[in-house]
Amino acid sequence: MRAYTEKVQVITGQALTPNGRTVFTNQLPLGEGWYRMDLTFTINLTLGTGAGVTAGNDYELRVIRGIQIRTDKGEMIVNLPGRALHKIAWMKAGCQPHRDVMAAVGAPTAYQVHIPIYFADPWALRPEDTVLDTSRYNSVTLDVSMGPAADLLDAIGTGTYTATMDCNLVRSKGPLDKEAKPIAHISYDFRQPIDASVGTVIDLERATDLWLRRLYIHESVVSAVANAGQPCWGINSAAVQNIVSVRDQSGFIVQQRAAANVAFDNKIEFGLESYADDVAAPANAVGGRPMIGWYCHDFMEHDDSANSALFTGNKSILQYSWTNIGGPAAGSFITAVTESHRTLK
Repeated sequence: MRAYTEKVQVITGQALTPNGRTVFTNQLPLGEGWYRMDLTFTINLTLGTGAGVTAGNDYELRVIRGIQIRTDKGEMIVNLPGRALHKIAWMKAGCQPHRDVMAAVGAPTAYQVHIPIYFADPWALRPEDTVLDTSRYNSVTLDVSMGPAADLLDAIGTGTYTATMDCNLVRSKGPLDKEAKPIAHISYDFRQPIDASVGTVIDLERATDLWLRRLYIHESVVSAVANAGQPCWGINSAAVQNIVSVRDQSGFIVQQRAAANVAFDNKIEFGLESYADDVAAPANAVGGRPMIGWYCHDFMEHDDSANSALFTGNKSILQYSWTNIGGPAAGSFITAVTESHRTLK
C-alpha cells in the first residue's frame, strides 16, 4: 500500500476557538482515498493561579471535547472526543501516539497531542474495505470542539490557554483504483455515558446499515471536574466494573467476563507495549494493565474479516451490561464507544 500512498499536510497552525467550535471544509482537498488523518494539537497553557494538573487525568486530551468528520451525503464518519480517538489509535498502532503530559508550571507552556484517525482499518483482513473515498463527495467537513480552560485544571484560577491544529492526510496518489474501492464507511461514535451508581446497562445502537466491529468501554470515577454529559470524562479507573457482558435477544455475545481479563487480553491481542496509562505516572499501571479504564471487545478477531462484524439490524435488543465492584460513588461513569462500518449512501 505504501507505494500508492502519500502523506500531505493540508492544515498548518490553524487557531482553534477555546470553549467553541472551529469548522474546516474548504481546506480539505478531495478526490483521493483517505487511509488516515493525523491531527496534531498544540495547547499553550498559561497556568496563572490555576492548580490541579494531576498526572493520569489526561487533561491535554479532555480539552479536545469533540471531533466530527461528516460528508455531504449525510454520513457521520467520526463523532468522538479526542480522548477516545487517542486511545483507539493507541490500540491500532500498538503504541501510544505522542502526547505531552501537562505539569503545574507558571510560565506559558506548549503541549502537543497527536491524534491519528484511521479510516482504513489496519487490523482488518482487507483494510481498504473502509478507506474514505473522497471522490464520492462534494465536501467533507472536519468540526473540532474545544472545551474551556477549566478542562485543563482542577482549580482554574486565572489559567488560560490557546490552541492550534495541524492536519496531515495519508491518502492515495490520485483516485482509488476500482479494486481498492470501499464497501462501506467507517463510523466512530458513542452512547450517552451512564453513572454506574444509578444504572449498569447501556443500550447500543441497532440499524439495518450498521455492523459493529469493536466496542470500546471507558471507565472513570468522580473528580473535581466531572462532567456527567461529556463522554469519556473523569479520572481513568479500573475500580468500577467487575463482570461485563454483551447480549442480544438470543443471549450472550460476550458472556460474563471479568473486566480485568478483558484488559489483559487486549494487551496481547493488540500488542500494547506500555504498562502505564500516563508516561509520567507508572503507578497507574495497576496489575500490569496498559490502559487504565479502557477496554475493547473485538467482534472481528476471529478472522479479521468485515463479514465477522456484528450485524445489528436483526437485533431487537443489543446491550452492554456490567456488575459493579462494591458500591461506586456517584459520578462513576461508563461510556460505550463504537467502531462500526455502515452502508455507503
